[in-house]
Amino acid sequence: MGWAAGVEGTGRAPRRADARRPLVAAPARKRRHPPLLWRDQVPPVLAFNPYVASGYRAGLSRGQCLASVCGYLHNETANIWSHLVPLLALAVYVGPAGGWRAWPGGARGALWHYGPPALCLAGSVLYHTLAADHPRYARYLAVDVCGVFGLATAGAVAVALGGVPCAGGAVRSALASACALAALAALVAAARAS
Repeated sequence: MGWAAGVEGTGRAPRRADARRPLVAAPARKRRHPPLLWRDQVPPVLAFNPYVASGYRAGLSRGQCLASVCGYLHNETANIWSHLVPLLALAVYVGPAGGWRAWPGGARGALWHYGPPALCLAGSVLYHTLAADHPRYARYLAVDVCGVFGLATAGAVAVALGGVPCAGGAVRSALASACALAALAALVAAARAS
């Protein structure tokens, strides 16, 4: 029950519980964005953090979710921008600045080094941006988890390949394959859990 529904036409002052809804106060004022909600107004899948009481977005379309990145402040703004800025900086460094040229093997070495962190950051940006489209929440969470597992797998494979330089090629390949398979098994288990 929102502010207007709880007070309008009753001739009484709002109850304390009604007084805090919605965060955007003036109901007669035209909003430029969907209303921000309190924790108890959103589906449980979005209200998992007990320390965030307000500023939630819920029931938005993908377009509205994308518009919220620059359009207004909400409870996911810091999460989005703390992943988006490093992703953009990485893209500028690797692309136009030519950071990929410094790697042995050129573009292939740079892709192996910069690709997994870029995918991890991109997955997190997508998840935090589109989470307010809550009917598809599990899909966005899976993208975020895949990015994190991809980064962890790439690190494990790099350690397996470069950490035992004395071992033969077959041993190093077996270690790298074992790391990749273990990460894949963990990813499948995580996907089934959600």
